[in-house]
Amino acid sequence: LEAALNYSRKFGHHNVSALAMYNQSMKYYYSDKFPGIPRSYVGLVGRATYDYKTRYMVDFSVGYNGSENFAEGKRFGFFPAGSAGWILSEERFMSSLKPYLSYMKVRASYGIVGNEGIPPYSSQGLMYNAEAYFGNTEIVKGLTPFTLSNQDLKWETTSQVNVGIDLGLFKNRLTFTADYYYKKTRDLLLTMPVAFNTGYDSVVSNVGNLMNQGFEVTLGAVPFAGKFSWNMDFTLGYNKNEITNLAGSQENL
Repeated sequence: LEAALNYSRKFGHHNVSALAMYNQSMKYYYSDKFPGIPRSYVGLVGRATYDYKTRYMVDFSVGYNGSENFAEGKRFGFFPAGSAGWILSEERFMSSLKPYLSYMKVRASYGIVGNEGIPPYSSQGLMYNAEAYFGNTEIVKGLTPFTLSNQDLKWETTSQVNVGIDLGLFKNRLTFTADYYYKKTRDLLLTMPVAFNTGYDSVVSNVGNLMNQGFEVTLGAVPFAGKFSWNMDFTLGYNKNEITNLAGSQENL
């Protein structure tokens, strides 16, 4: 089930748009132990955008999502995001650079997203069909524990900051793009082994935090344009990943 409402309006040099959407779905999880387990997901998303003369731009969005994968009382997550951009090359004070500077834009964004990619009902614990053999001929069928219940299970969240700049020189024959990002993941979802004497194989838990940061630079050129064209791109990137916490203890890193 999905329903959406859209709104768009222009007031002189002002452009406004908005979107509201509701989604409800039933998904099925398959594995070698489970033939197909249903799980429900609901989401409510809102987004609003504004620009003035297509020169100053802002964008805001929010998501409120719910998943049966998590414990009762922890099934819903709130995920906001926002971005802004400014095309400086359209400003009057940049007019003296027009013969050389075709395009210049600075931008920044921040957002939080959620992850619920785990087997369904992991917070409640699962059992699966099993068989036991007595003697040579007797087979007894039943259920055996598989995953341990975790009533503290909640959404994994990732927040990210991006800042960047886009440049176009000499009628965009030479382009330059640079981006810096900083990403932090909290409450990482992982399946962890448990002690054999518990009678269970594993438990799904929020076990740690990750940090990811880096930059990417792209330089493009068009040496020839026309009937014969030649495009060149050079990209340089750097990325650093770090596990800042695992299973609630620095000793487990």
